[in-house]
Amino acid sequence: MTAPSARRGPAAWFEPSARHARRLLANDHRRRFVMGFAMSGSLMRVWSFDRAGGVATEVMDIHKHGLWFVSTLLGFLCSDEKQFGFDTTITRTGPDMIHFHLQRENNRTELLSTDEQVSHSTFISGRGTKVYRALHPYDKDLPLTIKDSWQVAGSQQEGELLRKATECRVVNVARYYHHETVKSGGLDDDIDNNVRKGLHDALAHAWTARSITAAAGLSYTTAGSKRSAMQALIDPTPPKRFRYTPRARPNRVHRRVVMRDFGEPLTWAESPAVLLRKLEQCIEGHESLYKKGRILHRNISVDNLLINSDPDNSSWPAFLCDLDVAVDLDNKRAQEAWESDSVGTRPFMAIGVHLGEQHTFMHDLESFFWVLFWVCTHLEMRGSMRDSYKFDGWNRDCDRATVIADKKRIITDRGFKAVSEQYFTWYASPMKDCLDELRRALFPNGRQWKTPDLDMYARMKQILRRYS
Repeated sequence: MTAPSARRGPAAWFEPSARHARRLLANDHRRRFVMGFAMSGSLMRVWSFDRAGGVATEVMDIHKHGLWFVSTLLGFLCSDEKQFGFDTTITRTGPDMIHFHLQRENNRTELLSTDEQVSHSTFISGRGTKVYRALHPYDKDLPLTIKDSWQVAGSQQEGELLRKATECRVVNVARYYHHETVKSGGLDDDIDNNVRKGLHDALAHAWTARSITAAAGLSYTTAGSKRSAMQALIDPTPPKRFRYTPRARPNRVHRRVVMRDFGEPLTWAESPAVLLRKLEQCIEGHESLYKKGRILHRNISVDNLLINSDPDNSSWPAFLCDLDVAVDLDNKRAQEAWESDSVGTRPFMAIGVHLGEQHTFMHDLESFFWVLFWVCTHLEMRGSMRDSYKFDGWNRDCDRATVIADKKRIITDRGFKAVSEQYFTWYASPMKDCLDELRRALFPNGRQWKTPDLDMYARMKQILRRYS
């Protein structure tokens, strides 16, 4: 590909490269990373993009470095699939059918086939999560969900938590089928050692979304505005393991989890009354996960509450998914990390979590309230969410003080009345009284709750049951 003149600086080389890399990583099921080169006249730069960002060589003049130029082209021409960044544990037959080769017990390989991708990340840096629906090869009535993602190295594995929850007979939580760390070349597939082969950021030009955006004099966008390829490098929504202080780039490990449940988003419930009933079942799942499984979810969000309206689907009628940042309360090491981490998806995080309090089950119960609040301000009809300029900023605005102030105002009687009258959709209006009653239960006298109360599970479920 041709790049702009090098005189325009590194960002000019970066943007077209990032645009192509993002498209390939998002649309090619097998891509682990993307390599390429850009040329402008006699100037050339080789680049690589993976789930940790992008790295590139210095700009080289091919007239002065002919041997380097020839060896580079030969490297591209002679590389095999693995060296070009393809995942060899995934194969393709035809234009749509893909096959996952799972490594099961006793070195047995199991093949799961699918032609239905449910969701994928459109950003380069981050987890790069891709979700697929598949059927069991021998039991066509068993729905399976395949989740492929790049997790921070050293974090507790979601598959282990799902297996524990399933063994404890937890209800209304996605059930475990299989998990593995993906192998490439016989080694665990991670960024530092497998993808980048030990190449340190200091040895190449390393790019992240924030550094490139700052270099180009750009800022993160709000809803409705266009984003350049540079801003598209990472998801503008804060990561689940959200921190307010900068940190070094983490190593990421390629992991695959298979679950025995499949559902659709909560917002696809047939009516507001059904939505409230499904929300009650999700709270029941959280209670079961916490009390029977001894696992704290910590990331209750609108995307992590799934429902099943298909009578032929053997999945739970409503259930929690995504235990990426959940904590095993029986694991001492995990508990130590739990005490120092602030995690969650910002629009749904409890006020206390924003303020740095240690995460408890009560903070998750408060998150259920913010999920329903978000639904009431965004859901126009079944499955259709509108933009809400007032609250979409919670997802991108890095000023936590603004988010805290907004939420503290909403939990008061006067604030809730004003916001509900101005911002709630017509479709969600039947849920207004239910949400108000949940607010009064969680926030007595319009103030933050002070002490965790296990009886809150029963109170919230009872309120939801009355309105459904």
